[in-house]
Amino acid sequence: MQTENILHNLAPLHIAYKSKDAADPSELTLVKTSKFGKRMPFSQSILEYIGSPTEIQVSVNENGIAISQGLPDGGTSFVLRKAGKKPCVYSSQLVDTIAALFNLNFDGKTSISFYEVTYLNDGKVPVAFIPITQSSDTASEEQEPDFTEASAPEVEDSEDEELGRTRESLGE
Repeated sequence: MQTENILHNLAPLHIAYKSKDAADPSELTLVKTSKFGKRMPFSQSILEYIGSPTEIQVSVNENGIAISQGLPDGGTSFVLRKAGKKPCVYSSQLVDTIAALFNLNFDGKTSISFYEVTYLNDGKVPVAFIPITQSSDTASEEQEPDFTEASAPEVEDSEDEELGRTRESLGE
């Protein structure tokens, strides 16, 4: 095959493409992949605000997720690791629980990012609060999520190395 023939027969691609602005990084992302696991990376600014801990606690209400190093009602402490440049919690049960509570639809995608954060401080502990909007295409009026007792979906023990600590906090 000659180079002239290859270049002569090229056809341009016309694809719908939307560039993401690198100036607006997400504050929190939920990642669900079969090959690289389930994790929750969040922004460095959240980590700095809550005191740069090595472990965090996560709580939920009907409006979103609260992240701190010591929430008033306690709960499971998740060890922070690095995922690229971002601090990250690797926990399939945490990601599955949040996805289920907020009816987040991962069909056709491996991650869902959230770009808003509100920083709160009641004088005791700084808290980063990320509002989560429920997916309208998967939410159901008949199955409102119960945020009073955030229970985790069933998972295999081998899926989550933090599983024992997570189950303990959920009273399982």
